[in-house]
Amino acid sequence: MPHFFIIAIVVIIILVFTLTIYKSDWYKRKQIDELYNDSIGVFDEPAKEALALANTLSKPQPKDRLIRGQLLAYNVNNDINLAQRDREYALGMATEDFMGVLLGIDEMEAGNRGHALHAVEVFGDTFGMDILGAAVDRVDPIIRLEDTRTRAASARAEASNKAEAVDKYFEKTIVYDKDPQNVHDSALTNDLTVTLQRIKSSNNINRSPADCIKEANDYIINTYSRDKNNTHKVAAAQKALEIISVGNTIDKFKDTESGIFAHIWNRCKHPYNIDSSDNMKQAIVDSLADCIGPDMKEVCIMGRTARVINSLATLDYDNEVSDAAMTYNAYKNQILSESLNIINNMIDTARDSPDEKIKAVGDYFAGVDVEIDSDAEQEFIKNVKDELDINLGKYKHKLSPKELEKLRGECHAGIDI
Repeated sequence: MPHFFIIAIVVIIILVFTLTIYKSDWYKRKQIDELYNDSIGVFDEPAKEALALANTLSKPQPKDRLIRGQLLAYNVNNDINLAQRDREYALGMATEDFMGVLLGIDEMEAGNRGHALHAVEVFGDTFGMDILGAAVDRVDPIIRLEDTRTRAASARAEASNKAEAVDKYFEKTIVYDKDPQNVHDSALTNDLTVTLQRIKSSNNINRSPADCIKEANDYIINTYSRDKNNTHKVAAAQKALEIISVGNTIDKFKDTESGIFAHIWNRCKHPYNIDSSDNMKQAIVDSLADCIGPDMKEVCIMGRTARVINSLATLDYDNEVSDAAMTYNAYKNQILSESLNIINNMIDTARDSPDEKIKAVGDYFAGVDVEIDSDAEQEFIKNVKDELDINLGKYKHKLSPKELEKLRGECHAGIDI
């Protein structure tokens, strides 16, 4: 009998412990992260479940409020039938959450704060929430400077010489994030707008949206469906095409969704694309299939348009069209990688310099124990920064002046290290 009571007590303790863990914020956050990453960027089932869980957190942290704000934004973005009252309520709740992110930004990990600030800024720009933009403008410079100094100090502590510290600094600064909401990113939208204008200005075939949609549907039935690898994509592609055929207007592109599709499909008929035509059609239909999730829930109108326009990447004859549209974070990582290469190349060049003072600076950065002339070091650093600025200048049509200035500080910190 005593053994029975002992076993019963152990079972009860295990049950209580399991229930406590299940109801804890820690466990809920783990589930929210998984559901958030499973979402395709709309208010689909994973997003709804994540939001419901986020609303039950007993002590929401800034990261929780960031996710909840973005999930509310998915609802507003994706549901064109949402009543005005409900839309205003969702926007108000999202704004309140994003403001909470800004007020608690110091509590977030250094590596996540820049992404959080950019997400808040994108939301504010998308929905005209000027109060958020003004708040980000006040907070961002302080946080960015703190994070940059923290990364630089950590890189110096882990390195045995300047060149190694430079490598470690950029390694810590280049961050790849997975965000289903990136179709609303300002840089991506700008790229898509420029690409679409380029396509429109050089298309010499202008068949109607109805004709293009019919031809695309015939292609799906008669050609695309024959490939066994596409079996599960056929229904999805046709559903996306049906949604596009409604022809809802996209204010950002000053065109209808069906009109934009027609421009993209007509591109397959361009004389200069004749050799790539079949591959382009398949890529476009692949992008249509990708607009529908596993539960046959469609991505938002911006997500569909981004996928369709980007389907021409690497295939169109025009390099400016075939370059894929990129998010701010993708551009940031590309610029940072290029900056690292510029610095390392200039260190190598300095080490081969016939000027003894400059050569000494190059050797010093590479870890050689040598005395250097401070004026020569400052001249070298200035020259490096000039080259970094020239490289940043290549992106003036891709990123806003404010975004470029932010990146300028992060790039310059790599040589100031």
